[in-house]
Amino acid sequence: MRVRGVVLPAFIFNLDHHLENLAVYADGLVDAWDLLDRPLFEAKVRAGVVTTAVPDGGTLSVHGLGRWVVQDGRWEHTDDALLARVDAAVRELNPDLTNLHDCGGSTTHTVEGVEVSKLGIPEASPVRVQREHLSAPTPPVWHGSSLSVFVREGDELCLADLRVFEDGCVELGRLPVPRVLDREALDAEVACNRIVSQAPAGTRVRIHGLGSCTVSEQLRAARIDQLLLEATDIVERLSHRPDSIARCRACWETYCASPSTETEAALRRSYEAVPMHNRRYLGEPGTKDAPIRAVLYGDEP
Repeated sequence: MRVRGVVLPAFIFNLDHHLENLAVYADGLVDAWDLLDRPLFEAKVRAGVVTTAVPDGGTLSVHGLGRWVVQDGRWEHTDDALLARVDAAVRELNPDLTNLHDCGGSTTHTVEGVEVSKLGIPEASPVRVQREHLSAPTPPVWHGSSLSVFVREGDELCLADLRVFEDGCVELGRLPVPRVLDREALDAEVACNRIVSQAPAGTRVRIHGLGSCTVSEQLRAARIDQLLLEATDIVERLSHRPDSIARCRACWETYCASPSTETEAALRRSYEAVPMHNRRYLGEPGTKDAPIRAVLYGDEP
């Protein structure tokens, strides 16, 4: 079952302040690391778990991009404003407020003595209307997936959504004016440092819809070339083609069945095409990619 929704930026506090696109659905549910109805969502906000600000000295964490200690935060919204924005989003999606979901005060229930989620884990994904079919009653859409990047705007870096779609087009969202790029234009913007992944100390970072802060320390940041590899993998998966992980696993199976100079060279090419942050998924949970690295690089970590 598909339910229409929109996303609103907010932070979820769990040791770090994690930037999240809160998915708000037409049935009134909000995905804040758990599907919550209106009362449960408000309880998370009042408890400080979902918030609109990172305190000075706190750590901003962005999945897949990095972690930064921030200061001089200038945040634009209160918790009450966040609740009002969620209510407005639900009303826009569902003007009559019909069939709103009621979690009954809890997101879990007991099944044979085990606590399990009532609603499971949603698979939220961005969609883009195929404009050549806009006049259709229900125009087809391209499905996508999101990464986070920084877009340089003057003296600031804007923390943006890089939404990659199955037709290969890219949207830069969470910006005052969203933009659509093809892959060639995306590569050009990376080459001229307009799109980056690093925010060194002293950088002013703006998050559209939340406010801005200054980085006092960069703790970890992805490499932009690795994020571009991830973008390519997204297109492959959405197009039902093997991504770099699947291709590397196939090369590993071939090497194990028939070790040779040729199969090792093919394994090396396929392994180095996998984004660094995804290489841990190539093997078993306990060993990750260690067996492949041992073959390719010996004892090198």
